[in-house]
Amino acid sequence: MFISALSVRRPVLMTMLTGAFVLLGAYSYRRLVIDLMPNVEFPVVMITSIYPGAGPEEIESQVSQKIEDAVSTMSDIDRIESYSRESVSFVIVRFELEVDANEAANDVRAKVDAILTELPSGVEKPKVQKFEFGAFPIVSISVSSNRPVNETFAVADRVIRDRLVQVSGVANVDIIGGQRREIQVAVDRRKLEHYGVPISAVTAAIAAENLNIPQGRIVQREQEYMVRTVGEFTSLEEIGRVKIPLGENGLIALRDVAIIRDTHEERRSIARFNGQPAVQVDIIKQSGANTVTTADGIYRAVQELRRDLPDGFEIEYADDSSTFIRDAVKDVQQNILIGIVLTSIVLYLFLRNVRVTVVAAVVMPAAIVATFLLMQASGFTLNILTLMALGISVGVLVTNSIVVLENIIRHLDMGKPPDLAAIKGTDEIALAVFASVMTNIVVFVPVAFMRGIIGRFFLQFGMTVVYATLFSVVVAFTLTPMLASIVLKRVRREGPGNSPEPSGDFHVAARIVDRIMVRLAGAYRDALAWTLARKRNRFLLGAVTILMLVFSFVLLALSGGEFMPRMDEGTVSIGVKLPAGTALAQTDKAVREVEATLSRESWVASVLSTIGGADKGVNEATILAKLVPASERDRSAYQLANSMRAKVAGLPGATVSVTGARSEAGSNADMELEVLGWEKEPLRLLAAQVQQIVATTPGLVDVQSSWEPGAEELRFLPDREELARRGLSTGAVAMLLRNAYEGDDQSVFREGGEEYAIRVQYADVDRGEVAGLAALRLPMGEDRVPLTQLGEVEEHRGESEIQRRDRQRRITISGNLASGTVSEAVRAIQARTDTLAFPPGYRVRFAGSYEIQEESFAALFETMVMAIILTYVVLAMILESFIHPVTVMITLPLGLIGAALALFFGGQTVNILSLMALIMLVGIVVNNAILLLDYVAVRRRE
Repeated sequence: MFISALSVRRPVLMTMLTGAFVLLGAYSYRRLVIDLMPNVEFPVVMITSIYPGAGPEEIESQVSQKIEDAVSTMSDIDRIESYSRESVSFVIVRFELEVDANEAANDVRAKVDAILTELPSGVEKPKVQKFEFGAFPIVSISVSSNRPVNETFAVADRVIRDRLVQVSGVANVDIIGGQRREIQVAVDRRKLEHYGVPISAVTAAIAAENLNIPQGRIVQREQEYMVRTVGEFTSLEEIGRVKIPLGENGLIALRDVAIIRDTHEERRSIARFNGQPAVQVDIIKQSGANTVTTADGIYRAVQELRRDLPDGFEIEYADDSSTFIRDAVKDVQQNILIGIVLTSIVLYLFLRNVRVTVVAAVVMPAAIVATFLLMQASGFTLNILTLMALGISVGVLVTNSIVVLENIIRHLDMGKPPDLAAIKGTDEIALAVFASVMTNIVVFVPVAFMRGIIGRFFLQFGMTVVYATLFSVVVAFTLTPMLASIVLKRVRREGPGNSPEPSGDFHVAARIVDRIMVRLAGAYRDALAWTLARKRNRFLLGAVTILMLVFSFVLLALSGGEFMPRMDEGTVSIGVKLPAGTALAQTDKAVREVEATLSRESWVASVLSTIGGADKGVNEATILAKLVPASERDRSAYQLANSMRAKVAGLPGATVSVTGARSEAGSNADMELEVLGWEKEPLRLLAAQVQQIVATTPGLVDVQSSWEPGAEELRFLPDREELARRGLSTGAVAMLLRNAYEGDDQSVFREGGEEYAIRVQYADVDRGEVAGLAALRLPMGEDRVPLTQLGEVEEHRGESEIQRRDRQRRITISGNLASGTVSEAVRAIQARTDTLAFPPGYRVRFAGSYEIQEESFAALFETMVMAIILTYVVLAMILESFIHPVTVMITLPLGLIGAALALFFGGQTVNILSLMALIMLVGIVVNNAILLLDYVAVRRRE
């Protein structure tokens, strides 16, 4: 009573306080980071190890397994995954969510450092870093020019990259397409063998001459001089004059046994934009950075680059994920405004009082804007979930204020003055409003603190609703009575609607609403009278209600389930993968066919093609088709992806996957299965059976297996006894072969402030034939020993990638949905995989989005149960009864009937958002019941 009285009798003070909250909230709103989803940090650490030239099996046994063994002794590990590929190992350690990510990274780094001596000598020091889920390209730009693509690449690498990394919020800039400049020393193998010089002698001679070494200083009286030997190469001619020792036969110039060329490194990637050669520049944002602000900074930098770059250079936006974020956030903001406007209109149609509607229309945005203050103080971002929380809070905000306003109007009708009516009306209804608010809080606090990954994301959602609810009750008890005491004091109550009859279109609408409400009220009274007249009627109503409730569960099962509803991001992504070992030119040919198909589609705005790149082989490609705006097409991105799938399915020898979703955050397959076991061959056979089951499951397309044959290898198997007899080691021969074919690039050529690698290797003609390896002769003193005398050269084909999970081998089967839902596909697959005979230690488990879905659904159901229990406790405390809360909460399951009907007939699925809506029903149903019970109690007292 004190708060409402202070609000009414000190309106200036209340206005100032409210204005302060609104101003602080508006200021906080401008400082909120904008992103698609909440920025969440997970304790995941990735160890990257590079072992040049090693195959997947060698990487697995000598690198991945040793790192797994080292880190597996740590506590609080959820799982360990590893990926062993050609020349590189990725080990991902996922910790329990409660573990601090920085501490986890430091502990893993210490474990890895402790086993460095156990790793092969050729392995670079493993790189340990936190895995950033949000570190993906937010903007991709295409750079093209009328010059050769390698010159375009040089400008992109030196100028564009340097400018973009300076943009606030940018973490890294990756460049795909083109080749770096490189000084190649193409050694003639036959001449080296003739002179009896190993290729390592060429490398050593170049390194010994290409030096810039300080030797100290000379101090003469008051002057100090630095002493330095400057022997770095300044031209290719100098490199050619380098002398190579021939033992007792003197020296020979490098140019006599090699050709020195100023050229480019071997091409391992291609980028094209709309069919034209280009260089792709991917800009990756920092974790936690404001996506929209970062994108704005990139736009400004690109504008400056367009002015500064030489004539003939063009920069175009190939992909911009910030556009989708802007549109999504803008849509939710607009929906909040629409909700406020529609709520005000509905309120007017029911109350038919402009002044009351104005009061409600003022308090709603005031409470929402004030909520931004606590959001910013809590470190939340402005994202889909927090904006959705504000949107659903509009109903809570207006409900509390309407209850207070309606009771104030009732006291005005009793003839009380406006200030007393505002005080009495607010105090009288305070218990019901407080109970309503508390039930909302106890529903959404468990939402904010759910377990699992989903709990991290919905923390901001739940707490934003709590903040908005708290401000709603503050506004309902302060600002609402204060405005009512001022605005309503001149209202004369008359007529059936308790206000002067409105005129115009609103009058007609209000009369229609009145008639509808009168008829509904009459129908409700008749139904209620019929129900209470006889016990048989009550039993019949209860039986029908139970049947409808059971039927609602059937509808929910028929609706199917998935983790997240599909969002149309305006893109169609096509993945093309050819067999391992396929040359770059062959992959390029397949990609051009896909580009040609896309160019004939009217819904395609632009096409960005990428072959190879950072962590992909030259046999892999991604084609990203950016779609025209949704208003200019009649189908969603997923529907267009389904239609495109049949058109690109006929690529010879290629595995093609098509989806309407982006694929930045790992796999974008709709469904994944993991087949785990110990031995390679039994696991492969079991995975083949599972893949056949998945491929023949209705609704699933693009079914792929992570297991595939690797590239053809030529393996040298050393004869250790022969090597020992000749005073050699396996490592020495291996390094010689690596220098001959891979090349040595330790020396650099400096020019114009830039460094370029000097690569020493056999000439192309000596590396271009398979038979050349067996014919290789190694100089040993006066002898020329054939490689075949030191061991055996055999052909081998292993795996392209070896996956492991929790120290077991794993093969992943993935697929996309053309129809149906993930839950339906899982049930169909599981019914068939359960009939397979699994050897001991082998199993099949569903992973990917379904694994997260199951975990999230379980957490949501736990949250719902907790919300129901807490709601009962709060109601029992407020109503001072153990029976009345049961009366209130027995209506909770009935809310499921309408939800099931809406999901089924609306063509929607059971996902985390629809389940969140069901949890919200707990608060809504209870609020309605509380108001009914409170009013029943008032009438009984009267």
